[in-house]
Amino acid sequence: MHRKLIGLVALAVLLSVASVAAVEEDPSIFVIIIDSTGYYLGGTGWYAGYVVYGSGTYSLQIFATGGENSGLWPVSDVHIVVAISDEAAGGDLSSLKINGVSITGFTLGPDPNWPVGPGESVGGPFSEPDYYGYNDTYVVPGGLTLSSGTRDNPKILTVEVSFSASATANSKIALLSYGTDAKGKPAKTPFSGGTTFVIPELSTLFLIMAPFMALAAYTFKRKKS
Repeated sequence: MHRKLIGLVALAVLLSVASVAAVEEDPSIFVIIIDSTGYYLGGTGWYAGYVVYGSGTYSLQIFATGGENSGLWPVSDVHIVVAISDEAAGGDLSSLKINGVSITGFTLGPDPNWPVGPGESVGGPFSEPDYYGYNDTYVVPGGLTLSSGTRDNPKILTVEVSFSASATANSKIALLSYGTDAKGKPAKTPFSGGTTFVIPELSTLFLIMAPFMALAAYTFKRKKS
């Protein structure tokens, strides 16, 4: 009796392992800042992922994880989604380029191409009250492959962001991405795997500048002495 019970338990465990192994893990795409000016905030909405303050030229990694051994690669037709706030769309964003390509014109409302799975909501920046619209015209050349587009070997995008001199902390753009895996299933960025560019509030600006001000004061003091 005990042997039969042990046999049944072993069979159940074996079937469970087999069923888990058979589940395909859909690739997830990440678009993250790699400059020292960016950091992971881990908040919600616009601030769910990596956050960068101010204008500048930045390097970003784009890569996908998951499904490498399930025949789901490469990930093709990979679009960068630029989500934009009301203020930025109203003129506070002066220019935006991805790998030298100007991103102009934003469509009001949610991105209809953004894949939403069963039981999922649009979420992220798209659900924020100051969300204006999107631009998803930029397509990553060559998509993401196992030789160019993984965590260990990501593609690098150059992003140039310029906010107007009158822009406020309400000006925000977020970079996300979506594509299609080798079996025709959607792949997309988790909101915590994107990057948001914002104008800092005055208090945040002081925090950012504090280390530099302290270094300048120390240097000046040493020169006087």
